[in-house]
This record gives sequence, structure tokens and C-alpha cells, in this order.
Amino acid sequence: MLFGKNKSSVYFFSALLIFLCTTNAMYPIISHLPGSQYLWMLRFLSIALCMILFGLMLWHTLKKSWLRFFAFLLVLDVLPSMTLVTGDFSARPVEERMAEIDQYSLLSEAREITTQRIACMDLNALESTGAFLISDYGKPMAATFGAGWQSANTAENIVMLNEAMETGRYHYLFDRCLELGNDSVLIRIDQMKDGYLDLEKVKVAGEAVGYKLAAENEGYLLFHLDTWEQFGVISDYQAIGIGRASLSVTMDYPAMECGDSDNLNDYRFEELVKYRLVFLDGFTYDNKQKAEELVLRLSEAGVRVVIGADGIPVDEHTGVSSFLDVVCQPMLFSNGYPLLDTIDGVLDCDLFPEGYTSWRAMYLNGLDECWGKIVELDEELEFFGTVKNDNVVMIGLNLPYFYSLTRDEGVGRLLSHAMTISENQLPHRSTVPLEVEWEKDRIIIRSEYDNVNTTLAYHDIFDGSAEVAHRNNLTYVNRGETVIGLHYPYLKEGLLISVVSLLLTALFLVRVRMLWRGRYVEKVELTEVKRPVRGKTPCFEVTVPEGVRYRVTGVEWYDGEGGRMQPDSPFGEGRCQVRITLRVDEEEHFSGELRASVNGLNADSTQLQERDKAASVEMSYEVLDPFRYIRQPEDLEVFSGEKATVRWSISKMPQVGYLQILEGENWIICDTLPREAEWELSLELSGDGFGKAAQERYRLAYITGTGGLEYSREFTVKWKENGRMRILVTGVNGQLGHDVMNELAARGIEGMGTDLTPAYGGLQDGTAVTGMPYRQLDITDGGAAAELLRRERPDAVIHCAAYTAVDAAEENEAVCRRVNAEGTRSLALVCRELDIKMLYISTDYVFSGKGEHVWEPEDERAPESVYGQTKYEGELAVQELLEKYFIVRVAWVFGINGKNFVRTMLKLAESHDTIRVVNDQFGSPTYTLDLARLLADMIVTEKYGVYHATNEGICSWYDFACAIFQEAGVNVKVVPVTTEEYGAKAKRPANSRMSKEKLSENGFERLPEWRDALRRYIRELKA
Repeated sequence: MLFGKNKSSVYFFSALLIFLCTTNAMYPIISHLPGSQYLWMLRFLSIALCMILFGLMLWHTLKKSWLRFFAFLLVLDVLPSMTLVTGDFSARPVEERMAEIDQYSLLSEAREITTQRIACMDLNALESTGAFLISDYGKPMAATFGAGWQSANTAENIVMLNEAMETGRYHYLFDRCLELGNDSVLIRIDQMKDGYLDLEKVKVAGEAVGYKLAAENEGYLLFHLDTWEQFGVISDYQAIGIGRASLSVTMDYPAMECGDSDNLNDYRFEELVKYRLVFLDGFTYDNKQKAEELVLRLSEAGVRVVIGADGIPVDEHTGVSSFLDVVCQPMLFSNGYPLLDTIDGVLDCDLFPEGYTSWRAMYLNGLDECWGKIVELDEELEFFGTVKNDNVVMIGLNLPYFYSLTRDEGVGRLLSHAMTISENQLPHRSTVPLEVEWEKDRIIIRSEYDNVNTTLAYHDIFDGSAEVAHRNNLTYVNRGETVIGLHYPYLKEGLLISVVSLLLTALFLVRVRMLWRGRYVEKVELTEVKRPVRGKTPCFEVTVPEGVRYRVTGVEWYDGEGGRMQPDSPFGEGRCQVRITLRVDEEEHFSGELRASVNGLNADSTQLQERDKAASVEMSYEVLDPFRYIRQPEDLEVFSGEKATVRWSISKMPQVGYLQILEGENWIICDTLPREAEWELSLELSGDGFGKAAQERYRLAYITGTGGLEYSREFTVKWKENGRMRILVTGVNGQLGHDVMNELAARGIEGMGTDLTPAYGGLQDGTAVTGMPYRQLDITDGGAAAELLRRERPDAVIHCAAYTAVDAAEENEAVCRRVNAEGTRSLALVCRELDIKMLYISTDYVFSGKGEHVWEPEDERAPESVYGQTKYEGELAVQELLEKYFIVRVAWVFGINGKNFVRTMLKLAESHDTIRVVNDQFGSPTYTLDLARLLADMIVTEKYGVYHATNEGICSWYDFACAIFQEAGVNVKVVPVTTEEYGAKAKRPANSRMSKEKLSENGFERLPEWRDALRRYIRELKA
């Protein structure tokens, strides 16, 4: 296939593409395509084989022995499927074989008793034979399953039936068969979960739903429901599951129906309050507050709401999964759970099923009453309990899904505390008579009852004017006569696709006819490979029909005077001639047209006839120098930070073209120049680097509109030294970096910001930082950091960037260390190399947090969290590598640009009357606006060392919260709790009291009192 000729390789690679589409890797892609339910690629394999055969037929140069070998392989590939045609190779008539299968499979008995529909639960063991026997052999029967069921609107329902059969959920199986309108259910015994061992379970489940065993043999069981000839079903579910993950739970609790939408905001209180239980897992919402209000209202009305924590959406504001003030924290288990400490005692669960050696799950922070917890690294992590009231239960560790996979008895008992329905409990269903008539373009349904499930699939071809509803992919009607009109739902779209397909088919057939009309009757073109550019030598290639061997025997250039030019001579300006000679090998028979094309302009054509040995063609064209008409830009000298204006005037260009100004390979301007018109173009360039001497080169390029010729000129802009101090600030998208940049600008110090985003991504508040020089920088990329500092050569670096998610750091230690320790070390290494002073922002977390004394800058550091340890390692890197350094430790930071404790409290007060805050951690808040002023004072000095810098005064987090609400004028109850009661993944320091005496000793002004800072910050938020 790889060595096939062009005409055959097309078919080979098309077949290969079809084979690739049958792989598991392609399924996620194909499943998202329009009409994916019809794209079962295994059905296209026969087409692929035909393409391979056709490709072999077109491979004229392939030896016959190889052709026979490939044909033999194709025949060999057919043999395994021959039994589908010949049966058991016994040569018995097809009718005899079909009758035997019909009798053995009990389909003959089913045909006598089935009045409405049959469900053949054999997991496709009979394959297409079963579909034929049901629909086309003897008396036809309607069936839930059938050939091509994957494209049915009830395909999801059918998949769930198959899964219930495979996993032994027989109560669910029979109940949903009834919902789908099956009065007969045929089960193949060897396809049940445990085969013959499950016989009694299946019979009990069938009888519980109302099915009686009508016939059985060694291979099959036939169940029948004695009911109306045409019937509908009225159902009363005791529970509803909402969310993509609730589907598997319904198989263990058949009394639970699946909601039609995963979005909780799509449901009304009146719609859900009729249920005893609402199960949420994998749900979504558009409005979180309304979703939480709905859940609380339901629970207060007596409805039990069970929430699978692993399916709670990520909050778009906080970036974490949280609901009803419960925060979900991720964790990873291997092979199995640890011991579970629950209200049922300690559970030792089964191991995870095969294929699930790693198990991602959530534990919970914020439960009101804990029903289950685990101990991990000496910490108690809650995963099961109530929140807000006894009717709202949250379950973590992905326990419902674990139970659906393993049927672990201990976990089942534990889940029963949350569920108000029992396992295998069935919904209340009753069958009612129904009259259904099918006409050409409508369905007429007559019912004596309301809210009847017709057991007919709901389709988008139903006329919207009919009074019908749909749930679980089925059609519901009310009392009386309902007429459902049938129409084409996508008529215009379908016609458009059909017309386009016919046109493309016609074009394809025309092309095929041209190719087959004569193997050697095709156009031969001489075309350029490299675009001829003034000052460079052009080169050409020859394209000829497949199968014709050729060689170019002469290529000659002539200048405008007719004299011969050497092959390495460049084009000049003026008129030039090109002569190209082509010779076809003597043994080839060929006739056709030869045409030369140079710079997009065609020459006169010449004909090649049979046995012609050579042909030549000449062409003349003009090489245009556009810079006759464009005034050359002059080099400029400008102070850094100012604007450089470059102007061009263009007069009466004789040819339409395109003008580009490029900085490196990037276009700054691309404009079309009209022919014979006056034109003026201006460009403003800004030196966004530091105010030091620099030089940037720009290129002015002109491309002709017809010939594709490109000409260019270069010019330079020199940025002159302005003498101001230059400071590079990392992490300017954060709270502190934002205020530091604004403070530097206010003092006339030139600052350049860096962060991960391509452009400044912080608060767009119109302050100086939004327009100051910015560079994208990942500090964990040591090479990029070194390159930036060597190019910009700042006088100092203020390092604000850090990984500050304290709890997340416990799960992502490697990432946290890469940022806080290794990233800091990379910057320090370059600062040492270039003799740049560095100011490093550190934290109170480097101390143990024990005791009640005030921490001095030189006290022993003993961090007790991943975050604190990595910041400590950052301090060590700065101290080991540098002599010119400042280390400034801060705590409890809040500022205008980002999330912080103040904003969180005010946000919670919008939806809560009571807020729990810890009252046994003490420290000092730090307002970034005040801290930025201190850092700007410090960086211009040489008073190096370790400092503490927070606002004056000491408080607890509880005191801080009370002050926030008092200053903001918000009335909310704040409840003090202990750190242990609150619960957190990472250990927080209880004592963050830090001495600022060293600031005073070195002549730095200390930060104002924290209450004053808070008052100013609240005013800033309200402004």
C-alpha cells in the first residue's frame, strides 16, 4: 500500500482511514460528529476491503504474483464470516435452520403470546439472525431491540437494559422493560451475570414487576405480562436523580427516575417536592445561589436531598468545588480505600475493581454532622454527613459509583442511611388500555387517563402543536384523543446537503472521466518553485502526467538586450525573457499541451504531439522595483518609553500590491496599495522595554498583486538611555504585584511587570500598571527567566510571584516547590550573575506557629505545611546565592487586585446569616497598598537583610471578620470556632505575631494600624 502509485494509493489510504476509525481512540471524536449514531465504523469495513481490491486493480505495475497473493488474503479474510451465510456448513436449507433456531430460542412461543412488544435480552448473541426471526419470520413482532438499535431515540434506555443484564440488576431490568412497553421478555441464560446461578433471582425479579414465566428450556427464559393488547404505563417514582452520574445509581434504586436535564436550574420546586428523595451527582447550574436555595427549600419541605460530592461543579469564582458552604477537596487512592470510620462502625471495603487501581475522589470540609471519616496522615478527613439540616446529605469518596461497581455490602448499608428508598424498591406502575393508530403522516392516540406513558419513543419529527410531553425519551399523553403530526424537522438543511453532495459527485465524475479519457492526454505545466525575487536567481520545476518520464534538457535566461545570462545571474530591473526547453523520453507516446507560467503570468502555449522529442516556449515579463515609488523610511533615535512615528508617502504605484511592516516575523501592518493612487502610511512604534540603549530592526516589504514578487528594505529605531532606575516585578497579576507597579510609576521609577499570561491579566482599573511594560514569564522556566533578565538588565527584581493555594499545595507539592523554591532559585542565580539586587516576598508560614511570643526575623524557621516549607526553601536559595537581597515576610494579605479574606467574608454575607470563623489563630493583616510603599522605599536602598512587614496591631481571624462587617456596615452573625472544628487540609500557624522593630532600626516607616488599613480598603472596594 505504501509503494502504490498515485491512482491506487488513494484507495489504499482511504481504506486505512476507515480501519483507523474503528479503533477505541477514534470513538470520542466520532461520537461528537453529527449523525454519529449511524457511524458504526465496523459496518464500513466491507467498503474498505472493496477499496483495497479496487486499488490493486489500478496498480498496473504490480507484479501478478503479488496481485494473486493480495487477492488470496482478501478471500482468507472473508472465511470467518462465512457461517453467517452457510450456517453450520451442513448444507441444510436455510428454512430448516431458521425453524430450529426459532424453536430453541423460544421465539416461536413468544410469537404466540406477544401482543405489543418483546425485549430480547440475549446481548446480541443471535446477532442479525435474531432480528430477522423477530421482524421477518412468521408473524412479525415489534421489539425494543433490533438491527440498528444504536440509532434509535431510546438507545440510552436500551444500553441501560444491557448493562442491567450484564451486572445482575434484574429488578431494574424488568421494571424498565415494562416502561418501554414490553409485554414479553426473552432472556438468554448464559448471558446473565452468573448464568444458571441467577435463575431464581431472575424469576423473583420478574414476578415482583408482574411478569410470569411463560416458557423455559436449557438456553432461554420467556416471561410474559398479562395485560391489554395495546397498553400504556402510568408511573409514580419515589425519587429522581439529576446529573450525568446519577444514571448508574438508578439501577440499584429502580424507584428513582433519571431527570431529563442535568441543570438544576431547569427544575421547579413544585416539580421536585412530590418526590421523597432527590439525588444529585454530576449536576450543573447556571445560578449557584438559586440552585442552593432550591435544595434548602426542598429539604425544609421534608424532601431528602442526597448530593454526590464528586459530581459538584467547580465554582467559577473560587475555582474549587463547593456547594452549601461545603468545600470539596480532591484526593487520590490506590487499589482501595483505607478503613472508613462510619456511623455503622469501621468498614474495610472491597478493593477497587479491575481497571480502577487509581481512584480520584473528594473529601469534605464544612459538614454540620459527620457520618463518616477517614484518617490520612494523622488528619481526620470527613466524607459523609449532613449540612444545613438533617435532610441534606453529602457523600464523598465517589462511594455511590464504587457501590454500583462492587456491590460492597458494607457500603450499601452505609448508603442506606442517606437514601429514603430501599434497594430494588420499584416505582408504582399500572398498565392502562391505549388505542394507537398509525397513518401516513400522523399518529392518533386515545387514552382514558392523564399522564400516560405511551411507550412510544419521542422523536423530533413530531409536530410541536400536539399536546404531548416527553420524559426518559418516551412520549406521554393525557386523557382524550391526541393527534401527533409527522413532519420533516430539518427539511431545508437536508435539501442543502443533498444539493451540495450531488454537485460534488458530479464534479468528481467529471474529473474521473477526464483522467480515464487518455492516460497521456493531460496538461503539462512549467511553474516556479521559489518565488523570483529581485536580487535572487529563480528556479522552476516541471509537472507532467503520471507515468510519463521526463527530463529538463535546457533552461536559459536572457537579459533585456537579448544577451545570454549565466544561471547564477540575478534578475535586474526592466524587461527580461525566459526560455525553457522540455524533452520527453523517446519511448513515450504523448500528446497534450505545454504551458509555461512565470510569476503567475502565462506564456503562449505550445503543443506536444506523439513522438515529439522537444518543445520550447518563450515568455517576456517585467521585473518591477516598487521602491522607485515608495519613499525610503529613515532610521530614528527616540528616548525609551516615548513614541517613534515613521511615515511613508507612496505615489502612483503602477501595479496593485500589498505593503507589510514586520518586526521579526510578525506583521505590524499589512495594507493593500491601490494602483495609480497617492497613499500615505504612518506607524507609531513604542519602546516598551526598560529605558536603556537598545536598537530594533524593522522590515518594510512589498508584494506584487499579480506576480507574487517580494521586495524589502530594512530600517532601525534606536532607543536611547533615559537614566531612570529600572525594576522588574514578578506576579503583577496578583494583589501585591499590582500595587507595587503603581507605586513605582508614582515615584517615576521605571517598572516592568511579568506573569504567566501573554498580556497583563490583572484588574483593568485604568491605573498605571495596565499600561506599563509587561513580559510573559514562567519563573519555573529557568532559561526563559535568564534570557529575560539578560536582555532587559533591570537594576532590581521584586519577586512577588508565588504558589499561595495553601490547601491545594498539600496535594500538589511538586508544583508548589517548582514555583516557590526552584523558580526563586532560578531568579537568584541570574541576579547573582548580573549583579542585580533582589527583594523576595516570604510568609509567616516559615515559622512553626507555636507559642504566644513575637517572632523575630532571625528566629529559627520550622514550617509545618508544604506551602511554608517551599517558601522556606526559597528563602534559603536567596540567602545562599546573593549578597544584595531583601527578604520581607508578610501575613494575611489583602488588596484590590484578587481574592482575599475580606472579599470572601463580604461575599459569604450576601447569602448567609451566620458565618463560622476560627478564633485561635493570631496575627496581623497586611494591606498591599501600604506594603507596596514600604517595598518601594526599601528597594532603592542598600539596607539588605530579613524584615517583617505587616500592618500594626494583633487580632484573630474572628476579630478580623467582625471588623470587616462593622466597617462595611453589614449585619451578619459571626460564630467563633476552633481550628479543629473548622477543619482544613493544611496546618495553619496559630501564632503569626511578627516583630517589625528592624524596620524602625533601619529608618523605614512602619505600616499603619490594621484597622485603619481595613477602613481605607473598604472605601477602595466601594469606590
